[in-house]
Amino acid sequence: MVTYTVKISRKQTRAVVDDALTRIRAIPNITVVNSNTREELSSPEVLTVDIDFKFMPEKNNIQSIKGQLKDIKVEMKSLPHVGSVVIKYNTFARVK
Repeated sequence: MVTYTVKISRKQTRAVVDDALTRIRAIPNITVVNSNTREELSSPEVLTVDIDFKFMPEKNNIQSIKGQLKDIKVEMKSLPHVGSVVIKYNTFARVK
């Protein structure tokens, strides 16, 4: 499991945030376990959300896993209304 911190534009409506989270949940090969809004890091224009998810690594070596995490980050960042995406490597844990 790993956590990403995602900044989502909320300039228009709450529906924009909900749509962005729905699109993130629809990314193939990941399962979103939890998402928490971090109001202390948010502003009227940008919502900060921590997203915890599980995924199946393609290979069992750390370089391959880091590459896969970066690919997921790129996919998240390409979604509408998603600004920055930060991988919190210190939250990475093998789930058995």
